[in-house]
Amino acid sequence: MNSVLRNRRRQRRLSGLAVGMAVGLAVGAWWLAPLAAPGQPAPVSVVRGHFRAPEYDPENPNQIRSLLSGVGATYQANGLILLNTLRWEGYTKDRQTNLIILGTNCVFDSRSKIAHSPDRLRLESGNGLFVVEGIGFLWQPTNSHLIISNQVHTRIRGLQPAAATTRP
Repeated sequence: MNSVLRNRRRQRRLSGLAVGMAVGLAVGAWWLAPLAAPGQPAPVSVVRGHFRAPEYDPENPNQIRSLLSGVGATYQANGLILLNTLRWEGYTKDRQTNLIILGTNCVFDSRSKIAHSPDRLRLESGNGLFVVEGIGFLWQPTNSHLIISNQVHTRIRGLQPAAATTRP
């Protein structure tokens, strides 16, 4: 009699464990489903918090050239990285920030080194005197090409107006 009761208790524990695992897998699949759009490979890894990816000068490994940072990234098996927010900073040899790029919903192809987004982009000089903003962009950092497709606005601050010339 005792062995029969023990077997039933074991079966209940195992069935409870199986139900718990099934629910856990279903919740996990539901949680990750929005990350893989139809026709895209499933994510290889997901960063939900802040990330930082520095790039160093190959000739001087202690010299940082640029820093890519943001919040939320999904790494795909095909080399695409989906970035929720993007902040890219370029540095001079004396470690001064000379360029800042801010964007959202950006796709970065780690193989071709091309980034694009249908959303807003903001590019500004390190001192803030030169700013370009727009919606929708394609960026090829290896050859310094940036195309902003819509609603482009440029602000240049700190320029002195040209002196008026008088004619005799």
